[in-house]
Amino acid sequence: MFIINILKNKAVRKPIILAWTIAIIISGAVPIVTGQIYGAEEAKQLLEFVQRASLYYGSAVMTASATILALILTVLGLTTAHMKNPDKTTFVRLHAIAAFCVYAFIASVFLLLMSSLPVDEFEKIPSDWYRFAYYVICFWNGMLAGYIISAILILRDTASNIIANLSPDFDEEGEKDSSSE
Repeated sequence: MFIINILKNKAVRKPIILAWTIAIIISGAVPIVTGQIYGAEEAKQLLEFVQRASLYYGSAVMTASATILALILTVLGLTTAHMKNPDKTTFVRLHAIAAFCVYAFIASVFLLLMSSLPVDEFEKIPSDWYRFAYYVICFWNGMLAGYIISAILILRDTASNIIANLSPDFDEEGEKDSSSE
């Protein structure tokens, strides 16, 4: 699987693990904070609320991932045009960012499809279906968070690396390089 290959690279492993830890904690906290769902009517109300919020969330993640994908092309052009010897790590990071953005975009489309189901109109649905759908959407929101947070953290590392290579007076941490003085 492609994600496993990405995780094998040390340059992107730490941000991915951090991102998914944050996403799991947040998406796991939602059902815990909400508490146990006792009945079908309560599950239906929670599902309606999560669906409304997920429409905005899915749209935002979709927009962010498409924008990041477009900007990767700019970074790629900048890297190849201005860096004398671009390192392999930069390209591995860009590849990982692109992969996570594509996954986030596709998952956002599915979230928007799930969120557009007219839950109010369903009459002959088993009562457990609402609870199941609620947990699926909460899980899906967490998965989207993991993808987009991973992309952003790797993007930050990539930007720092490119800035350090293009600006000889600063290192990756943004500190003044003492060797240039």
